Amino acid sequence: MTTTSLLLVARAPALVEDVPVPAIVDGTPLVIVRHGEQVSVFHGLCPHQGSLLADGEVVDGHLVCPGHGWRFDCASGRRDAGTRACLHRFTTHLVDDDIAIDADELQAFHAQRAGSAAATRRFDSLPGPHGLPLVGNLFQLRETDQHLVMEDWADEYGSMYRIRLGAYRILMVADPALVEDAFKRRPDTFRRMSTVEGIARGLKAAGVFTAEGDEWRRQRKVVVQALTHGHLKHFFPTMMRIVARLQRRWEQAADEGREIDLLDDLTRFTIDVTSTFAFGQDLNTIEGHEGALERQIGEIPKALSRRVTALVPYWNYVKLPADRTLDRALVGIHDTLGRLITDARRRLAEDPGLAARPGNYIEALVAQSDGGGFSDEDVTGNVMTLMLAGEETTARALAWLIHFMCERADLRDMLRAESDALLGDDELLQDFATHPRMVRIEAAALEAMRLKPAAPVLRLEALHDTVLGDVEVPARTPVFLLTRHASIRAQAATGAAAFDIERWIKADGSALDAGSAKAFFPFGAGPRFCPGRFLALLEIKGVISMLCRNFELERAGSGPVEEKLVFTMRPDNLVIRLKRRAGTPPAA
Repeated sequence: MTTTSLLLVARAPALVEDVPVPAIVDGTPLVIVRHGEQVSVFHGLCPHQGSLLADGEVVDGHLVCPGHGWRFDCASGRRDAGTRACLHRFTTHLVDDDIAIDADELQAFHAQRAGSAAATRRFDSLPGPHGLPLVGNLFQLRETDQHLVMEDWADEYGSMYRIRLGAYRILMVADPALVEDAFKRRPDTFRRMSTVEGIARGLKAAGVFTAEGDEWRRQRKVVVQALTHGHLKHFFPTMMRIVARLQRRWEQAADEGREIDLLDDLTRFTIDVTSTFAFGQDLNTIEGHEGALERQIGEIPKALSRRVTALVPYWNYVKLPADRTLDRALVGIHDTLGRLITDARRRLAEDPGLAARPGNYIEALVAQSDGGGFSDEDVTGNVMTLMLAGEETTARALAWLIHFMCERADLRDMLRAESDALLGDDELLQDFATHPRMVRIEAAALEAMRLKPAAPVLRLEALHDTVLGDVEVPARTPVFLLTRHASIRAQAATGAAAFDIERWIKADGSALDAGSAKAFFPFGAGPRFCPGRFLALLEIKGVISMLCRNFELERAGSGPVEEKLVFTMRPDNLVIRLKRRAGTPPAA
């Protein structure tokens, strides 16, 4: 071996003990860890679901995956004693102050991972539903329940089948192992459909959610740092003040005997939380203080839903009334965010110490981005991404969980017992350190998201000719992942269609079982695991513990609660009635 066969991965003086450092060498993600006197270079993806290990942390000599908490020894890469899972550890070489690995070893690692998989089936040989000339299966899919039709087709035609929507020939995947494989092979083999990125850019809402390739890597580093545990801990008291506001709204409804449109109330809550977290302005929609910005932001999900399902980008040629309303909303949003970003830069210039204790997401993004080529447009896109994710996904996850609580008395009793035990005499969660102990509430949230995910269909496309399973996938082929169907198939032997939080909890009941997350994708999987998942789970724990501690609940209204896909999957016709628990005083 000569120095010419070595590949530089890091500079030794730049390594800080117990701080994981990412690197990409020859397209391979790596993570470098210095623990004590030893420096280790590992493959950078967790063998569980492919999360980026450099986004994790080192605890007690173990590198902890940010996805589901798998722990790997910093010296050997081995997971817990007695298990076979292990990170590949590359032989490290110190040349002057450079940490390097051997190019031949990396090539051998690539060859081993590639294996001998080869296509045995052509795309055109796959089964699928018959369609019409020109339009294919387009008229067999309705916008709001297309996911149900696609899942029915998976039952009929198998875990890999094909459909056609106009000119698009689409590979449908419901096999859990192949869904997970596709997640892990992002962003270099599969990407979000390019039409989605184009639509987001047209809305000037392109952030880490829609970015791809090197652009995604650049943005993700900044966004992850802006959503750290420390920033969430700093924000926690503010979030709980908004939970208290929701509690007062529900107390008033209970005292008046009024029915509650649950999704509307929860959307107000998540808008208030995300607006305050994002740019330090509490819109206070819970108390009816709806302003122009809230109405303007509300136009974005509607536009995304219309445009993602459109066969042609008609808005580039003809503006319908809804498109003109959207254009006016975008002008208002970007004027507001532009002022907020300018103000954040001014505050950081006046007080450089603010970079270590930012008051909101914009300040955190600006602080992380200064000198790193992160533009105001990048900040705007990621703030809008956070607003949309908060309003859409977290509100719907909460609504579906409360729906299951209405249906299951045993679930209500279990979550109430945990809330009572952890909150004591308090009506709300007061201590940030308590939330990790809400094991059953988190397990219930995960189970609700497993059965009622915000995105039951994820639309990707192949960047180049590749193979998925045993099927050849030509470049630019759309690949639709049926994530909910895959999850239920993966755990069919355990009664996967039933709501059961015990599947998520260790046998002794002490903690979540990270290994239970097989084929479960509400926050994605692979390198693009959602960086905002901890904020979402913190909101869910705050609201559910408040609800259990203070109220009795029951379903109101009549008729079934139905799934309706409007950009994300929402519950339709979900109305509840609340009653104060015995011992709670009426509102003054």
